[in-house]
Amino acid sequence: MIANTYYIGVGSNQGDRLLLLQNALFTLAEQLGDVRLVSSVYESPAMGFEGENFLNACIELESEISAENLLQQCLEIERSFGRIRNKKGYEDRVIDIDLLIGPNEVKTTSLDLPHPRMSQRRFVIEPLHEIAPHLEVMGKPIEELKKILENDKSQLLTKTKTSLLRSKKELWSTSKSIVIEGCIGVGKSTLCKAITERYELTSRFERFDENPYLESFYKDPKVYALPVELNFLLDRFDALKSNQTAEGLISDYHLSKSLLFAKNNLNKVDFELFSRYYRWGERLLRAPGLYVLLENNLDRILENIKKRGRSYEQDIDPEYLKSITKGYQNFVKRQKRWNILVIDLSQYPGYEHPDFLSMVIQQIEDALLEVHWKRQTKKNTRTKKGLTLF
Repeated sequence: MIANTYYIGVGSNQGDRLLLLQNALFTLAEQLGDVRLVSSVYESPAMGFEGENFLNACIELESEISAENLLQQCLEIERSFGRIRNKKGYEDRVIDIDLLIGPNEVKTTSLDLPHPRMSQRRFVIEPLHEIAPHLEVMGKPIEELKKILENDKSQLLTKTKTSLLRSKKELWSTSKSIVIEGCIGVGKSTLCKAITERYELTSRFERFDENPYLESFYKDPKVYALPVELNFLLDRFDALKSNQTAEGLISDYHLSKSLLFAKNNLNKVDFELFSRYYRWGERLLRAPGLYVLLENNLDRILENIKKRGRSYEQDIDPEYLKSITKGYQNFVKRQKRWNILVIDLSQYPGYEHPDFLSMVIQQIEDALLEVHWKRQTKKNTRTKKGLTLF
């Protein structure tokens, strides 16, 4: 089938408006077609009623769906966000999705295309002009309509510093390096693999099997602690240094992991030597774009270790796991300038639940959006329920 080009307006004046707009775009991209272009986000007063200011944007969507069918699916997406359309008139909106222009004119009992009132609305014409300056609307060049509406003092409009992304894949692929960390057996590699496969990302995994001292360390920790930790440190540093400017890179470890484990495994003298190497490497590396710390209860961690069946891990001391978990918790508290997300997996159903990975990934995506907007506005990350960001 031939893809049709549609122009759609999205808006919100309730709740976390920016996040609602972004999630609406993600849903449109996942369910209805290819979001090709996205305008800047504009803020304007409510029109036709007393209410909070709106955030608005326009998008270009390519879809094989007919205009009438597209309208019905957009209305369904609105309902899924909690929007209840009221025929009494203008009102507050959690989310508003309006079809503006399609490939053909449409006039039915449920749909008019082009949208009959769009030429009178600055909050539509200005973002639409940004992504499609070639359009004609109601027989007039959109450039001409934009100039007319700019002189309408009753329609105030402000272009914000924040932008929206076309899809979740774009969110992940344009984010700076993402680190997923946590105690042995917490499930960080499983989560990394799931994200990598879902969004076709570049991944970097710990190369446990290439450390020649690891199995010996589990048998005789006192003798092999220093060589095993130095081997991990140098291996991690080499990998991180070679990819630290990459975007769309997800990793199941960070250099700081070496310091946490070394502190637990080494005696005082060896740890002082190790720390000198660590501080040298740390100075040469940048902070990750987002550092995700996974936590879980001890029983679940031990169960995961047993399931994956590495022979050298089967007799691991639970107290050792507790100390590693505590070390991670202390570490993130000290990182005042990092973007850090802490996820308590004990609050979710187990890994075998069909929605487990999607729920955890959604929480990370919300944090990535916060980092995305923080970078644009140069502001501190917002405090949000369910999101632990430092």
